[in-house]
Amino acid sequence: MKGLVPLIRKEFLHIRRDPRSLGLALVAPLLLLILFGYAITLDIKHIPLVVWDQEGSRTSRELVARFLHSGRFVLLSPASAEKEMDLFLEKGEARALITIPPGFSAQLRSGKSVPLQVILDGADSNTASITLGYINAILESFSAQTLREIAGERAPSPFSGPPFTTRPRIWFNPELKSVYFIVPGIIGVVMMVVAVGLASMAIVQERERGTMEGLLASPLHPLALVVGKLVPYGLIALIDVFLILATGILLFHLPFRGELLTLIVPTCLFLLASLGMGLLISTLVQSQQAAWMLSLLLTLLPAIILSGFIFPLESMPRAVQALSYLFPLRYFLVVLRSIILKGAGFAALLPQIQALALFAVVTLAVSAWRFQKGMG
Repeated sequence: MKGLVPLIRKEFLHIRRDPRSLGLALVAPLLLLILFGYAITLDIKHIPLVVWDQEGSRTSRELVARFLHSGRFVLLSPASAEKEMDLFLEKGEARALITIPPGFSAQLRSGKSVPLQVILDGADSNTASITLGYINAILESFSAQTLREIAGERAPSPFSGPPFTTRPRIWFNPELKSVYFIVPGIIGVVMMVVAVGLASMAIVQERERGTMEGLLASPLHPLALVVGKLVPYGLIALIDVFLILATGILLFHLPFRGELLTLIVPTCLFLLASLGMGLLISTLVQSQQAAWMLSLLLTLLPAIILSGFIFPLESMPRAVQALSYLFPLRYFLVVLRSIILKGAGFAALLPQIQALALFAVVTLAVSAWRFQKGMG
């Protein structure tokens, strides 16, 4: 027991030599609490909805207002044609589409049940199921009001059944299989964790082993050293992508409706951005342990919480949604699910691809500058 106090003192001195690791250990729990408390919610709000009102009467506008005032939906710009409505779903801008047919008011007044077409984006099976429940609840409430109004005009009510009948159609995942939503997300999560984690430790390992000086003494330019260190890990992450994708197709019958070339281009951009993040982390820490902790904090947690992997982003507070724009996985998951499940092309995914390209350029440039500065 006499040697216990000196041992404890030695460990505290060791911790003090690496203040970044200590700060990370103290700050990380607070960040986790804030992220989990605000970002994780089982309620779904602000669901993007498009309503194609082909009549534009007072009654149809009242129905549209019901969705707007429910607090569950956000109405996007009204669609004017069926082709335009399809683009909302293909681009992932809307979760649901509702079509109000012409003659809507006249059919109600005559006692005829009005069919309403409801189309849902089934790529996220859980959100699609909850959204359909919200839509049916609003239609039932509006039906009760319609029955009361017509009963006030004449008795008995001319309806033998409900005033509205819905014809829900679920696109991209008609059976609402959750595995179709999860597997593309796993591809992005695994790819980011592997690329960032391995890249963040590659440079730190050389520094800890004392071999970095030997590498810098070689005739290679520092940028060439960076490329040589990162390329193998990039190839490993790229192989992981196709292994998981092939496994999902073979074991879980995941449909692949897009073009492979369309997937390769944004995948490489996302990979470059992830490798740049890993290199940047390696310039900020001095130990492999700190590099691993920081890489997990910046990859795994945002991948689960701030990317739309599990929890829909539109249901989160605005501040948390704004924070999610700082992580490239947010854009890459849209690309993965749109290509795999919807067969989307470059035109529909151009905003996400541009964002990934910007992330790749910025992270690689900043990390390379930091690396050269630290080695200079």
